[in-house]
Amino acid sequence: MERHIESPVRKFSPRIDPRLRLSGEPVLAIFWSTDLELRLTSVQGTGLDFLNLQPNELVGVSLFDYLRRQDPDLRFIETHRRALQGESSGFEAAWRDRTFEVHVEPLRNAQGEIGGVIGVALETPERNRSKPAVSSSEQRLRALLENSSDMQALLSVDGTILHASPSTTSILGYALEEYVGRNAFELIHTDDRERMRKLLAELAGQAGGVVATEYRLLARDGTWRWMEGSGRNLLAEPGIEAIVANYHDITERRRTEEALRQAEEKYRSIVENAVEGIFQTTPEGGYVSVNPALARMYGYAAPEELMSSVTDIGHQVYVDPNSRLEFKRQMEEKGVVEGFEYRVYRKDGSKIWLSENARAVRDANGAILFYEGTVEEITARKRAETERQVMFEIIHGVNVTGNLDELLRLVHQSLRKVLYAENCLVALRDANTGMFHFPFYTDQFHPAPPPMDLGRRPAAYVFRTGRPMLFTRVVFERLAQQGEIELVGAPSPAWLGVPLRTPSKTMGVLVVQHYEDERAYTDRDLEFLASVGGQVALAIERKQAEEALRASEIRLRAIIETEPECVKLLAPDGTLLEMNPAGLAMIEAESASELIGRSVYDLVCPEYRDGFRAFTESVCKGHRGQMEFELTSLKGTRRWMETYAVPLPSEPGDLFVCLAVTRDITERQRAEEALRRSEANYRSLVQGAPNGICRVSADGKLLDVNPALVEMLGYGSEAELLAVSLDHDVYRDPGERTRILQEHPERLVGVEVGWKRKDGTPITVRLSGRPVRDAAGAACYELIAENVTEQRLLEHQLRQAQKMEAVGRLAGGVAHDFNNLLMVIRGHTELLLDRLRADDWHYRKVEQIQKAADRAAGLTRQLLAFSRMQVLQPKVIDLNAVVAEMGKMLPRLIGEDIELSIQVEPRLAHVKADPGQMEQVILNLAVNARDAMPRGGKLVIETANVELDEAYARRHPPLVPGRHVMLAVTDNGIGMGAETQSHIFEPFFTTKEKGKGTGLGLATVYGVVKQSGGYIWVYSEPGRGTTLKIYLPRVEEPVEPSRPAQLAGELPQGSETILLAEDERDVREVAREFLGMCGYTVLEAKDGVQAIEIASRHPGPIHLLVTDMVMPAMSGRELAARLAPLRREMKVIYMSGYTEYASVRQGELQQDEVLLTKPFTRSSLARTVREVLRGDKEQL
Repeated sequence: MERHIESPVRKFSPRIDPRLRLSGEPVLAIFWSTDLELRLTSVQGTGLDFLNLQPNELVGVSLFDYLRRQDPDLRFIETHRRALQGESSGFEAAWRDRTFEVHVEPLRNAQGEIGGVIGVALETPERNRSKPAVSSSEQRLRALLENSSDMQALLSVDGTILHASPSTTSILGYALEEYVGRNAFELIHTDDRERMRKLLAELAGQAGGVVATEYRLLARDGTWRWMEGSGRNLLAEPGIEAIVANYHDITERRRTEEALRQAEEKYRSIVENAVEGIFQTTPEGGYVSVNPALARMYGYAAPEELMSSVTDIGHQVYVDPNSRLEFKRQMEEKGVVEGFEYRVYRKDGSKIWLSENARAVRDANGAILFYEGTVEEITARKRAETERQVMFEIIHGVNVTGNLDELLRLVHQSLRKVLYAENCLVALRDANTGMFHFPFYTDQFHPAPPPMDLGRRPAAYVFRTGRPMLFTRVVFERLAQQGEIELVGAPSPAWLGVPLRTPSKTMGVLVVQHYEDERAYTDRDLEFLASVGGQVALAIERKQAEEALRASEIRLRAIIETEPECVKLLAPDGTLLEMNPAGLAMIEAESASELIGRSVYDLVCPEYRDGFRAFTESVCKGHRGQMEFELTSLKGTRRWMETYAVPLPSEPGDLFVCLAVTRDITERQRAEEALRRSEANYRSLVQGAPNGICRVSADGKLLDVNPALVEMLGYGSEAELLAVSLDHDVYRDPGERTRILQEHPERLVGVEVGWKRKDGTPITVRLSGRPVRDAAGAACYELIAENVTEQRLLEHQLRQAQKMEAVGRLAGGVAHDFNNLLMVIRGHTELLLDRLRADDWHYRKVEQIQKAADRAAGLTRQLLAFSRMQVLQPKVIDLNAVVAEMGKMLPRLIGEDIELSIQVEPRLAHVKADPGQMEQVILNLAVNARDAMPRGGKLVIETANVELDEAYARRHPPLVPGRHVMLAVTDNGIGMGAETQSHIFEPFFTTKEKGKGTGLGLATVYGVVKQSGGYIWVYSEPGRGTTLKIYLPRVEEPVEPSRPAQLAGELPQGSETILLAEDERDVREVAREFLGMCGYTVLEAKDGVQAIEIASRHPGPIHLLVTDMVMPAMSGRELAARLAPLRREMKVIYMSGYTEYASVRQGELQQDEVLLTKPFTRSSLARTVREVLRGDKEQL
């Protein structure tokens, strides 16, 4: 026996030993123990063979899972729950034709804390117990029921409460005399009542049957309490003849579960809408989960596409697989990485830089289960860093490299760090001859040419126009046709050239080119190369200016001699080489001979001497600098000095010397020190404050502002903000400031006002402050401004989103139920029309029913579109083509008194959407525009490529910045006010007369746009027309070809066997008759369980499974998966009403699977079945 239960079991021995000694035959005994979660920790005893178990075979198994398979006495479960609450209990139970006495109690540790449950079951010899024993058992049972914390009741078959336990009073508040005799259904919530009636009826028909469920009961105080209950049919038991109900209060648990669900939804929303990429990956390199931001970062349309495409991150994603190994090494050693940078491949093959923060999640043994973290794209930052480094190298090279050839080689090596420069040249023009020579030339195929006249080649064009140029084949051909350039051989796919130009002249060109990749260079490369060209041109010009510099030295000497500041030259060791008269006077020297040749370090005060020495040595090594220090003059006067120094080349072969200009700043230092002390407290409190702080005069002039206020209002500097008018440039209402001060003359506390930023963006600010007087006694105000715009905006967005979500769910649910009803109506009318002659008077009646059903189906599609639950078939499309097709039809729709103007972007980017739904969007918007122009007008439909920046997205939440395609529909009709605009996308909202509109037009537009990942905005004013703009995300994939239209004709016939699974009997009946009329053998199943039974019994082949997506107990997808191993030849068609219940979409189906949307016609079903059986899925 296990040690941890040996002692508790010993307590059972007074009951066990007499039992074991009753007879010579072995008595069956079973001992078990569990942990706090009721997982078995030990199972032993002589009764294990009776249960066909080995010792401890069930260790680790949930006791409840095991008992559910055994159909045990419900008291067995209840006693274990009671034991976890500290109660001991027992009962007698029949098990496999044997009778056992069961005892269960808490399992406590040495400290007396409950650590689990321990129990024993002993066989009781049949029919040998005396009446007193039975009576004792009844007394124990009665005591158990009367002291139970749960409720028990006996019910009749009609629900009348025959008996109830005393706990009913403590839990529900009813006295037993007012509870017993009532019908239980009177106390059950109306939403649960019908379900409970069915359960009771089913249980009443199953002798000994058991059911369990959750429902709501009305307490005596009028509150509804959630109950978890079970019932057993003991109607046939003599002396009981009732249904035994056992139930307990789970209201608090339900509230906890609801809070947990809301928390999970909030977390999921945060992850799905995060800007940063969020992921979980396995150490082997697979994705466990990713959010949409990470998928977009990698160029994928959705997380599922990324996860299915990438199975080995290290080799498929990382540009350098060793980076992945280093990442795993750090994770193994540290368990976390921060700012881990690496390059990856995007879906299109391009490379980007990422920065990752992640941690390792380990199991109980310390083994890594997965990594999780966040990713930020830093490609732009890395590019900028490289560009800065390269520019620094080039500028440094210009300053320190005297040889032009060496400088150009350095420039080339640096360029290669940023862009492709294997083919690079520098061409300089000789002003005397007009010829170009090439001081630097490197090329994969050609040697450096001799000096030549470039004629009308591209390099000559750049030199002549002075414009940086990025040439592609298209640009080459266009300029050649214009006669601007002449082609010599085949043009390079990508050619980049910039002029070598200084402010005074253009001296040549710098060129790089790629012979294979036409996308090798971008406009950013052109800008960067132009910057490099400017530096190279300056370096060349400097060489040319050296001679002129020598000529100016004489003039410079004269200037220095008359300069009022100290000008001096110092050797690297601090020896004074030269000093002008002003400097000698500053040090109080009588003549230059007193200082020339001596070290100036002795004049510098000791506390600054080492710093001045390091400063001088740094300048003499080629660095510029500025320093403040104190020195002592020859006459002992201490003075503060400020010196600016630059390196100056000395004699050839020597190091730099230090050229310094020094001024006496003693008086300034004293003033600054006093000022620093007076401003120290102010700066620490005001300048570093997170909220805006300002001082305002009585007439509204800003006197002082802090950086936080400058940033809040979007100005470039404090000086710029101080120059604006507070009333006219900051307050949205110029008179609001005066009114506020009148209402709050003594103090402002948390007053919210409307301000605007420099760019006109409105913001909401909470002001606090008080009136004060400045040093001159003038009245002014000190204010603290807190920007609460985002807080108010988020509150508004939350309210709006909750409203639209609630309406959408309601609309979607109604539409889903209608689809099944319409399927039945539409199907039977089609069958009736086949059986009636066209001249039969019933034919028109049925035809009118069919048309009404079709109109109703249209309404459900619109409801599903609004609720974003319709089954879309998105593909990459050219929106211009959709607009063009609609443009052919719209004139007839809108009438001759309305002018239609279509303005499209010639090179419009592609989008991914359902083309049919986009046609519906344009149609609905056009119809609304027509109705808004009863006297005629103009309707404009336009498309454009747009780049939405951060500022625009901030003003139009929840729009995400980036590249989009815009579709705009504008009319000059009657327009609408703000109140109408706030409701136009709600279903059934309409401003039209009764009977002239369903109110679903714009709701449909809203749903289609949202389900397509886009955004829609309305701009309108009464009497000035309306514009609706739709923004859809751009995609880079090519347009998908349109599928050929299905031709009407004879219904395709077949003789195959089809298994039909549909839980709605009426829908199943219609579908069966449709298939039977086409010649198929149909096997009917009301659900997945019955379908599996039919499939397993059917002797012949089953060629096709037609199944509803959502059925009780088993979904259509699960049914298909379970039948696949049994019927490998079987193909699948799924039926569904809308996407929330369709676990797959068309693009996610297997090769032999198709999704058919309800309601469908006999023709669509027949053709779909035939084409699936034929294997021609592309035609669907």
